[in-house]
Amino acid sequence: MYLISDNIDTLTGMRLAGVEGVIVHEHDELKEALERTIADKEIGIILLTEKFAETFFIMTIEEKLTHFYDTSVEEARRQAEKDVQEHKDSLDAALEEHKKMSLENAASSRKAEIANAKREINKALSAEQLHIRRDWTARQSRLKEKLFAEVREQILKFMESSRYEEYLCTKIVCFQ
Repeated sequence: MYLISDNIDTLTGMRLAGVEGVIVHEHDELKEALERTIADKEIGIILLTEKFAETFFIMTIEEKLTHFYDTSVEEARRQAEKDVQEHKDSLDAALEEHKKMSLENAASSRKAEIANAKREINKALSAEQLHIRRDWTARQSRLKEKLFAEVREQILKFMESSRYEEYLCTKIVCFQ
């Protein structure tokens, strides 16, 4: 909002309300002030004192509407660009978050697969160790049986020999 006035009191009152403006007294000054103000895209409403509106026929309704349309469209365009940029930024952030989560999920999945592979390897190793231990125990049992069978056979042969009788006699004599 901007005030073009011919009265210092009006300008002072409007400045107290937060409205900037200028004082003009001649038609050429008014025309120049209006052109500057219309060119400024930050100003959407131009206030004129009643004297200027009655004395000088400044702008047609068509010119006023064109200025209003241009100013409104420019503001809408800026807002739309801002909204589009915010949306792009939001999408970029969502994409980055998705990439981050995908990488974390891939890493977790890889860790889980590695742990699963290790478990499967350990399971296979344990099964093979158990098989080897059973095989070893079976062989050990067969060797023991064979060894004891041979020892028994040797003892039986010894007991049937004459040396066994001599051995027994020596032992009996030792105890007496």
